[in-house]
Amino acid sequence: MNALRLIFFEVFIQTPTAIITLVRELGVLRALAVAWHFAMVSFYYNPFKILLKTRLAEHERFSRRQLKPVLLLERALELHGVPAERRIAILGKVIAAAGTKFAALNAVIPNHAAWQTMPSAKRHGHIRKLLARFGSPEAEIVDASDDAMAFHITACYFVRQLNALGKPELAGLFCDADDDFFASSNLPIAFERPHTIARGHAHCDFRFRYVDKESATHND
Repeated sequence: MNALRLIFFEVFIQTPTAIITLVRELGVLRALAVAWHFAMVSFYYNPFKILLKTRLAEHERFSRRQLKPVLLLERALELHGVPAERRIAILGKVIAAAGTKFAALNAVIPNHAAWQTMPSAKRHGHIRKLLARFGSPEAEIVDASDDAMAFHITACYFVRQLNALGKPELAGLFCDADDDFFASSNLPIAFERPHTIARGHAHCDFRFRYVDKESATHND
């Protein structure tokens, strides 16, 4: 996702979605109080301060940008007195709601007929583009056949940074958001991902299998 598109998403989609979710989970008054705490901690709290100051690759900067509002919200909920277990549950709801909308903007999947007519090199290029949209450059393509596409994510920046921050329990919430999106989307594919790095496996094995969904017309 390019910079302008990302700014648009953060301002006009992510933030309103998070506020609506907080209102649903906490009620209007408590959601407003958490929003106030969020605004305050945004000025002085750097959740990445304890990490070594090294030059970050583009995709690492992208993952930090995605993680920062989650970590600020966690801090705001803590300041508001929300217990740890409840904080994680609320963060999961917010990440799922916003993540589903992020995925809807970026999960560009050709319809089955278009995919079948693509030469192999173009299929691989499309998968690489898809991976780049989600900030996942470290991946191995394992299938680009007529009826499926599959790849293994071999490094997850969310997991890497959350582990370094001592918050590994948050990483799986992003996996859950993927599950929610693909379970409810109208894309022409069935989604499987039995293993994830966040849940202790060596890689995340994404597999998409084409199915018949007449209303799905997503084309690149």
